[in-house]
Amino acid sequence: MPRRGDPPKRMRMVARLNHRLEVGKLPSHILDRAVIDQLKHNRPEVLFGSTLGGDTAVIDPAEDLVVLSSDPITGSASNLGKLAVHISANDISTQGAEAVGILLTLLLPVGTTEEEVQAIMAEAQEESSRLNMEIVGGHTEVTEAVNRIVAVSTVIGKVAPQDRPSLDRVRPGHLVAVSKHIALEGTAILAHDKAEDLAQVLSPQELKEAQGLMEKVSVYKEGQSAQVASLGYMHDITEGGLLGALWEASHLLGYGIEVHEDRVPLLATSKKICDHYGLDPYRLISSGSMLMVLDEEAFKKAQAYLEGQGIGLSAIGQIVQDKGAYFIRQEDGARQEIKDISSDELYRVI
Repeated sequence: MPRRGDPPKRMRMVARLNHRLEVGKLPSHILDRAVIDQLKHNRPEVLFGSTLGGDTAVIDPAEDLVVLSSDPITGSASNLGKLAVHISANDISTQGAEAVGILLTLLLPVGTTEEEVQAIMAEAQEESSRLNMEIVGGHTEVTEAVNRIVAVSTVIGKVAPQDRPSLDRVRPGHLVAVSKHIALEGTAILAHDKAEDLAQVLSPQELKEAQGLMEKVSVYKEGQSAQVASLGYMHDITEGGLLGALWEASHLLGYGIEVHEDRVPLLATSKKICDHYGLDPYRLISSGSMLMVLDEEAFKKAQAYLEGQGIGLSAIGQIVQDKGAYFIRQEDGARQEIKDISSDELYRVI
């Protein structure tokens, strides 16, 4: 029974959660309630997953191919759990793979609270459940080596051999397409992290819509279109934006790519935010938009499938014989050669 003058139980719990964590690996009792307790067992392929005292995960992919990808989140101060899940899940989606498990590492600056860790893990679990994926392990540590939370995720996926895109299918004349709109993730990050500033140039409705784009950063459904259409290539448009993705694609494919600016789907709100900060929307991080290369018949099949999922697919250019990536500007029709993108536009603001 509480003594007279003791704070109520809920107040004591809040004080505990807001207590700053000490440097080093999280103590077992905090790891258990802040991390492990947030997780759920989602996949039958996971034979052994996240638990105290377990150093590994064990997954049985049966006869499928295993697809792996790993990425950090360093450019966003919010939505870390959501982005950490989708950034790597999106990568394996480019192989038409189904996400099975994810390893999530959190490097926490001194001053981080247990409440912050719980919030990140709860968000990560929510997004993992949406993808029917399981958080199977990782690491959580407070360290003086970082000055903001860094999340690193590694996703394990599986795909039947016949459902993968094949580079052997790519030929000059094939279409280059993108899903949804470009600059989605960059727009959403700026709308969240610079909300006070952007409230001066966006209406409340525009700001809300821009922040809501964070719900569209997954390209998992785009990846599943490989099961209904014979795709040649898919690439998740991340840092460096559309232009960076085009340069990387042309480098890998060994063919040239020619894209027309007036065919690229760009939201008016994204353009308004980019104009405000003097950013090029075509060089802004764009998770949520998938770059695809496919012939016209496959394009029609993929487009019909994605429309059934509420996702648009736009043909923006074509594969050409000459090497390199080219962007044809709407204003004057100039054929601009795209060079390697060294840094994303987001880092000019954040």
